[in-house]
Amino acid sequence: MEVLQQAYEARNKKLNKIEKIKEIRTPLSVYQKLEMISTEGLENLRDEDGSFFLKCFGAFLKKDGKFMLRIRIPAGQISIEQAQKVGEISKKYGENYIDITTRQQIELRFIKIENLYTVIKALESVGISTFQTGVDNFRNIVTSPFDGLGDSNFRYKYE
Repeated sequence: MEVLQQAYEARNKKLNKIEKIKEIRTPLSVYQKLEMISTEGLENLRDEDGSFFLKCFGAFLKKDGKFMLRIRIPAGQISIEQAQKVGEISKKYGENYIDITTRQQIELRFIKIENLYTVIKALESVGISTFQTGVDNFRNIVTSPFDGLGDSNFRYKYE
């Protein structure tokens, strides 16, 4: 048992590459610099910003130098105003392309670095967040599109 305890303690002291990156700064500090990064372009994007920190905000840098932006749609329910905003953004910044994922999230593709901050702020203006849609975060909660609408939707009643 002592050998197992020693192995456990030795293993916990090793940090992988991502854990070392997390010690440099917080995702929020990179988010606060996002407007500047969008203005200055990819040449001022640090490797760890693109490889980890921007993913915390749903921004995934692709091989073509553009971003895929993952949008959290809680329980897959989106208002008309939000859907219109996503469509407008997709048309203006994302080559009119929208993916709906199996976890009821939306992905916008082909977002250029100079538009990333603008797109995220436009989504936030209608109450949509890209935060926590990648890396060390929980996945979106999947529900029935008829949740709360049907007579037998298995919703518990509290008395």
